Amino acid sequence: MESLEIFKKSFIDTVKEITQVIPQEVTPKLEEGYLSSVKLGEDTLVYIMANREFLTFLSDKLLFDNDPSEDTLDDLIGELANLIVGRAKVLFEEEGKNFTISPPIPCVKNMTIQYDKDKHFCVNNACCSIFIKKEVANL
Repeated sequence: MESLEIFKKSFIDTVKEITQVIPQEVTPKLEEGYLSSVKLGEDTLVYIMANREFLTFLSDKLLFDNDPSEDTLDDLIGELANLIVGRAKVLFEEEGKNFTISPPIPCVKNMTIQYDKDKHFCVNNACCSIFIKKEVANL
């Protein structure tokens, strides 16, 4: 399976497990939001960006808090990145591909990122995007 498809499956599986809702793939990407990244191996960065509505949706499902603080939203984007990339790592390992992953790396809100591949999802107006930047070789 191609790496972007693995991240798509990982995202859908993770969100479905947390919320019991299947996010829909959409065309428009998020232009701004809460951002975290995880490094895969030596050459790939995965960025997860979510809008406030998406993180509030997760907060309500995970923490029973429908009015999360900024600190909670910042923590949630890191945890979401960790869960998605951790699940993707398992899927890659099932295909015989092994690599290390970093802990989530907090990013400056609304920073401009460079990426090679992307996927975007929404549950109503709660949206999240995955961006992948390959620094050297292929996965």
